[in-house]
Amino acid sequence: MNFVLRRSARAVSRPRRIFVSVPESMALFATALFASGVAQASDCTIHYSGFSNAGLPLERIDCRQVINDTGVDWCTDGSSHFEPCGQVDYPGQDGDFGRDALAAQDNLPKQGSGVAGFDYTKIDADGLELPSSASVWSCVRDNHTGLIWEVKTTDDGPRDRSRQFTWFNPDSTENGGVPGDDCPAHAICDTHDYQAYVNELALCGRTNWRLPSRIQLRSLVYHGASDGGVGMDESFFPNYVSANYWSATTLAENPDRAWELRFYDGRFGTTGKILDRAVRLVAP
Repeated sequence: MNFVLRRSARAVSRPRRIFVSVPESMALFATALFASGVAQASDCTIHYSGFSNAGLPLERIDCRQVINDTGVDWCTDGSSHFEPCGQVDYPGQDGDFGRDALAAQDNLPKQGSGVAGFDYTKIDADGLELPSSASVWSCVRDNHTGLIWEVKTTDDGPRDRSRQFTWFNPDSTENGGVPGDDCPAHAICDTHDYQAYVNELALCGRTNWRLPSRIQLRSLVYHGASDGGVGMDESFFPNYVSANYWSATTLAENPDRAWELRFYDGRFGTTGKILDRAVRLVAP
């Protein structure tokens, strides 16, 4: 595996491409290294580019912007979890490195607030910043990645937390040759129509809402909950639903399928574009 391992969360200024031929589980380990700051990188977007002669998936990792840490700011002492980090007998744990470690040491400056190493700011429907104490907001800006995320509603409309969509993208340069499932006009039941709907709303003053890449989506995953669960920082993302969420990425080996993130366990998977999945749009 060709990684440059550095104990720094600082982003590199020049894009790098790293090619590895490993099972997906090892590729996810690589992503965790980047996210924790052990491997220095920036928005590492993993794309499947085919298979090696040994039958292993060939990964292409494009690094362009910073990504979040895992949210794990605790360590284990070998017998129990959620212990302070710096365990002499168990060194080098996730919680020992990266933004989460700095936050646990009260040594991480934040523009907003958020659990562990996450740094979020609430945004109102017109795009104006709000204090963390605000009780009503429509979007969240991730101050570390610079991305802005929609916040779901409970109004039974298209942005309701329970709504799911089929995957559809008519752009042949992005869909792998298979656009996906186009639902009837004005039904707002596929991802393309949903993006158009939210952009027409100019939600939070933005008109460039889109599906996130796999790694951008994963940057929202919070792994550090005290109950051992996986999810999101619900103090900034209310109405969160633990579900399978679409990414913008088509599976290269089978373009009838697209990548999804399973927020209930934080893992990637693929599924047919004709199936309904949750969506959380991002801008820019």
